[in-house]
Amino acid sequence: MFSVELENWETSIATESNRIKLNLFHGTYHKKFKDMRIGQAWLVKRENDLYLEIVFSKIIKLLELNDKAIAVDINENNVVSGSEKNITNIRTG
Repeated sequence: MFSVELENWETSIATESNRIKLNLFHGTYHKKFKDMRIGQAWLVKRENDLYLEIVFSKIIKLLELNDKAIAVDINENNVVSGSEKNITNIRTG
């Protein structure tokens, strides 16, 4: 269990006995995530460092539907792309 406060760049993570609050290191690039919805998160250890990897999502409105737009879905075992006229499924695993 976790909570993330992007306004102050802090996170609170549940441990076995209590919750700990941590400051999140961030750069200019990360500011674009402030308006996005927070999904899943993983605490990842690499050597002696800990990283909080967070999945963000955002609804994008298409201004106009036309034949110039395609959909792309990238999964573990395949990549699917398509439009109204054509769907392509590429197996990767």
